[in-house]
Amino acid sequence: MTERKQGRRSAQAAEETKLLIIKTAAEMFCELGYERVSLRNISERAGVSHSLIRHHFGSKEKIWQSISDNLHVYFLSYMYKLLEEIPSELPSNVILYRFVTMLLAQQLVHPKPIQLIADGVR
Repeated sequence: MTERKQGRRSAQAAEETKLLIIKTAAEMFCELGYERVSLRNISERAGVSHSLIRHHFGSKEKIWQSISDNLHVYFLSYMYKLLEEIPSELPSNVILYRFVTMLLAQQLVHPKPIQLIADGVR
């Protein structure tokens, strides 16, 4: 049996903590606005130490950049998925119409905010 050193965390646990911090910060930015949220607020709500947030991200701006990067990746992958479902031989105006309709339909069917970290997208 291998014994871990006390205080050392697995890479998976560290990644889960980062995702918790990102999710918590995103929720708080939506609720309160970016300017009214501090690293201390995020650490309290996420249940992690302020120094752990600093270790993983360094600053509130870096957390925001991570959220923004993840949204960008999510939206790109989602848009490509939608486009793959539309036959490419259709006229471009029909492709655009179907694409926009599918985007709007998604919001009607699932009006809740999308997850920031989509399945496997980091």
